[in-house]
Amino acid sequence: MKTHHSDSAKKPPPPTKPKPKMNTNEKEPLQVYCRLRPLKNLNDTCVVHKINDQLLELSPPGQPKQFYKYTKVFDTKYDQHSVFKQTAFSLVKDLIDGQNGLLFSYGVTSSGKTYTITGSPQNPGIVPRTLDTIFNTLNKNGLQNIRYGFKPNNQNGFEIVSAPDAILKMQNEVIYATPNKNPRTPRKRDAYDWENRVQEEMFIKDINCDNKYSVFVSYVEVYNNFIYDLLDDQLETNKCSKRIVEDTQKRYYVQGAKEIEVKSSQEAFELCIKGMKRRRIGTTKLNNESSRSHSVFNIRLVQAPLDIEGVEVIDDSSLIRVSQLSIVDLAGCERTSRTQATGNRLREASNINNSLLTLRQCFDVLRENQKSNGNKIVPYRDNKLTHMFKSYFEGDGKVEMIICVNPGLEDYDETLHVCKFGEASQDLVTNRGSPFKRTPLRPISNFFIASSINIGPPLPNNYIEDPSDNETLKNWIMALEKRAENHEQNRIIVDEYQQNVRQTIFELNQNNTLMEQQNSVLKMDLVARENQLREYENKFSHMKREYEDTINRMQHQIDELQQELSTVNHRLATTEIEKSNLRNEFRHYKRSTKECWKSEFKRLQKHFMEKVQEAESQMEKKIATNQEKLQLLRTIINNEDDLEFIRPPWMSPLKSKPDTEIEQATTTNAAATIDVRSPPVVNPRHRRSLSTDDAKWIEHRPPGTMNLGTVFQPNITSKRKKSVTNLKTSDFVGKSNEIASKYALTHHAATETGGVETKVYKGDVLPSITGGSQVIFNDVEKLVQFPCESDEANITIRKNRKRLAEMFDRMTTTTTSSSARSTPTVTTATSSEQSEMITLPTTISSSNYRNGGGVGNNTPTKRKKYLQQ
Repeated sequence: MKTHHSDSAKKPPPPTKPKPKMNTNEKEPLQVYCRLRPLKNLNDTCVVHKINDQLLELSPPGQPKQFYKYTKVFDTKYDQHSVFKQTAFSLVKDLIDGQNGLLFSYGVTSSGKTYTITGSPQNPGIVPRTLDTIFNTLNKNGLQNIRYGFKPNNQNGFEIVSAPDAILKMQNEVIYATPNKNPRTPRKRDAYDWENRVQEEMFIKDINCDNKYSVFVSYVEVYNNFIYDLLDDQLETNKCSKRIVEDTQKRYYVQGAKEIEVKSSQEAFELCIKGMKRRRIGTTKLNNESSRSHSVFNIRLVQAPLDIEGVEVIDDSSLIRVSQLSIVDLAGCERTSRTQATGNRLREASNINNSLLTLRQCFDVLRENQKSNGNKIVPYRDNKLTHMFKSYFEGDGKVEMIICVNPGLEDYDETLHVCKFGEASQDLVTNRGSPFKRTPLRPISNFFIASSINIGPPLPNNYIEDPSDNETLKNWIMALEKRAENHEQNRIIVDEYQQNVRQTIFELNQNNTLMEQQNSVLKMDLVARENQLREYENKFSHMKREYEDTINRMQHQIDELQQELSTVNHRLATTEIEKSNLRNEFRHYKRSTKECWKSEFKRLQKHFMEKVQEAESQMEKKIATNQEKLQLLRTIINNEDDLEFIRPPWMSPLKSKPDTEIEQATTTNAAATIDVRSPPVVNPRHRRSLSTDDAKWIEHRPPGTMNLGTVFQPNITSKRKKSVTNLKTSDFVGKSNEIASKYALTHHAATETGGVETKVYKGDVLPSITGGSQVIFNDVEKLVQFPCESDEANITIRKNRKRLAEMFDRMTTTTTSSSARSTPTVTTATSSEQSEMITLPTTISSSNYRNGGGVGNNTPTKRKKYLQQ
């Protein structure tokens, strides 16, 4: 077992310098979209299926299914417009807001990457639709700056050019333009089709109208790890590669690449088509027009705030905001065994695969650094493609990727790697760029200033192209003079605006001071939370060490238990062998003793049958004698009306010994039966008029009810009385004036002293909601009848009853104990059971009323119970 004394005594490493923490609210994951192209041949096997909008399934024949999740999955039902709207439209919005973006397509060769990026004239791709959306937004709000209002400074930045200089440059361009000496040839078919392509009509609604905008485009390619400018007219004669440099803002760009200003989407896309024609395209076995290089189309939007009058751009280059959107069409990864490339094609394929491999390696290292907070060096410089977009991968803009997939079986191996790379890339997190803030020099919108300040007539739209054109010059002079007249009036209005702005700035400063105070409080809270976090980290490290110690200790115990288990298994195997031997010995012993058991069983069976026959003959004689005695006793008891006359000589009170216990109990009972209650109180509810009214009564006397001949008798004098023995439903049903409303039930019961108790239960008959009737009892009349005898007679009767019961028990017990085997003629039971089987006649019947309104059930009393009373 390992010990940890050396680890605990080991000096802990020095703490590393904490990295600057970034705001997690400004982070966002890399968005990965998946697009499925149609099958090349309808007879091909489809192994890639869309499960839902985010789940993709790969199900090759004979292999387990695999699932991959993406931001969005586009199948063949989605057209180019839908793909652009859900992928690149958000990047265009960020571009207008002054933020950077990167979109690149990734996939195997002939999987639809170029079609997604460029498209066709009838179905334009992402690039033409992006250009249309940008210029739709600028032209709708009239926010385009004049041509040459901005110019590149050859250091990845721009400078502001004054309006007169820009106009002069436009005039020189017209004057010194070299005429085309060669006659124009008819346009090619594809160029004509692109001029008549489908236009995208979408635009951005939220745009800062206090700025002027200009659009610049550039187009480069990475071929065999060299960068070439596709918009350079000398590319075909002088193929000079470009290099990547870093600007003052730590952004990387291609030095010397042309950035051309465009004023319409058509002009911009013509440059894109021009560069596409110069791009390296080759023929392979898998694709006739296979891209042999990675192309990067850059759209740069330059914006600067307007002056206080909202007419011209403020001449301050520090206020310029430049945002860039790079759309990359990566060459497809391919296997040389399938393309059968040789020579230059083999070299191109090798460079393409190396660049894509470097891209995957960069993503893996970035993802690992972000998860473990590591400092591994990302190999950006291993390839020009990753070196160019280093700033994007490190958080300078939003990154999106579209992986294009061919669902056919022949590309399954390459498609599997593409899907894995796309799903893993979603773990990469980039920083959200800060939005472009409005300059404080122009806090009022153009519309509000234009409605308050009268600038004057607009400047003429035409320019002086001919030195002899005096009319145009006169128009310019008149417009400028008119504007000079309104300058003083506008100055007063501007002063008022400035005063309002100062007041606004003062209020903002107060709010800023308050925010700073709150910020200091939050910083203190942050420090406290960081200290708490360090304590938790220390506790976690301590718990981790304890956990490791516990794991090692448990592992040692597991090893010991496994050794014990092996020993037990060995013993168990030995026991099984012994058990098998014992089982064989038992079978042999069983066979040897079976014959002995059979012979012994026959001998004992014969002897037992002889004993049984002898016992049965003796039992039959005893049972016959007992039956005669029982029959005599039944005859004596059934022929007597009262127990008072059953007095044999041996039961005479003069000859019998005094029974102290019975006398004492009888005396106590006699004393207890003395009625010491007070005279009854008259209750109005028991008045006689209740049974003599005009209501209809049903007098229910169940079968077995006797006329005892007592002086007091139940008497219902109502004329509408109906006496019944067996109660029926028809007794309660009839016409409304014939339905019974009263019910009386007569019931007899025996008392403890041998008398008779008569009870009359009275109640009201009420109709039920189901159409029947129900009886609610509300009164009971009780009549008790008992003999008037002396205490001595009662004691004698009780003694005789006790002795008669004892005699009866002795007789039945003798019958039971004489034999333990039953016969068909005698029933063997206990003394109490046999006594209850003898039913004596009685003159008292009991009625048990159940379920309101039911009929009584007369049950004879048991003689044994009567004797025991």
